[in-house]
Amino acid sequence: MAHFVSSAGVLIDLPIALPQLMGAHSGDNMAQVVLTALKDFGISASQVGYFTLDNATNNHSAVAAIASDMGFTTAHRRLRCAPHTLNLVGQMLLWGVNPDAYDNEEGNLRDEEDYLQDWRRDGPLARAFLRLSADREPRTAHKRSKILQPVKPNVTRWNSYYSALERAVHLQAAVNAYAGHHIRQRRDEYTYALSVGKPLPKALPWMKSSGLSAADWGVVTVSGVAKTASVSH
Repeated sequence: MAHFVSSAGVLIDLPIALPQLMGAHSGDNMAQVVLTALKDFGISASQVGYFTLDNATNNHSAVAAIASDMGFTTAHRRLRCAPHTLNLVGQMLLWGVNPDAYDNEEGNLRDEEDYLQDWRRDGPLARAFLRLSADREPRTAHKRSKILQPVKPNVTRWNSYYSALERAVHLQAAVNAYAGHHIRQRRDEYTYALSVGKPLPKALPWMKSSGLSAADWGVVTVSGVAKTASVSH
């Protein structure tokens, strides 16, 4: 996709090529595809402006390879993707990143870090999302029935977590029933394996838990619905 200003001063967004990338999506491979397209259209280094890409390492190395070929400085032409940055900020607000941000006493940092890691892995939001991501259709659902289905969060769209949590609150009874079924099934399988001396079967972390408690659902409700309620009112 090329973005440029015409001789009449009009901003134009124009798809100039849709090549097929063979092999790995490495920076070098992507750079060769872009360079080929630029050469096909006779676009010289003096005409190349800026590259706006997601903040992925292969995108950065692709621009670096193009810069090396065309003779410009990578940092001068590489623009970061603002929506992707906002997504990372949203993810950090949901899951946390640095326990030092809580400004605890030095002696408590280790315990706090362990707690945060456990909370991210096994906390209310994590357990809710693991269930929403199970991606299994109800065994008795008719294909033509219109069902209020769980919303699976998209890791590249931080606001999709709000949609997922809001839907989970509406489907609380169904989520609890689904979780309860698999938790009981896992316990029965473990009990049987222990009784006959067989290796314990593998199970997802949430299947080893006791499910979402009322307090857990309180956290999910606040995280998923508070924003929607504040906007609607």
